[in-house]
Amino acid sequence: MVPRTLDIKGHKFAIRQSKKKDLLSDCVGDCDPDKNLIQVYNRLPPSRKLEVLLHEVLHAMLGSHNITQEEEVCTLLGEYLVQFIRYNPDFIRHALKTLSQ
Repeated sequence: MVPRTLDIKGHKFAIRQSKKKDLLSDCVGDCDPDKNLIQVYNRLPPSRKLEVLLHEVLHAMLGSHNITQEEEVCTLLGEYLVQFIRYNPDFIRHALKTLSQ
């Protein structure tokens, strides 16, 4: 089951499984940091849905940074992913269950 909310950088993001018509053309996911909302296409296979959700989580994590150097990206991703995993155990359980199928 996809979690309904995730804590990202100290902000609670709502997770919405959306119909294709509610997403931008050619997109299967979207992150709107102004609304603290992540949308994922509801008809994706579970493993693809997880991949898209994590992709959008990374957008939420990095959206406020102007990152051009690889080292900066790795440092930020490391810190944010540790925080994300720590504060979102339901998502981690969902990811592990999906990936073990």
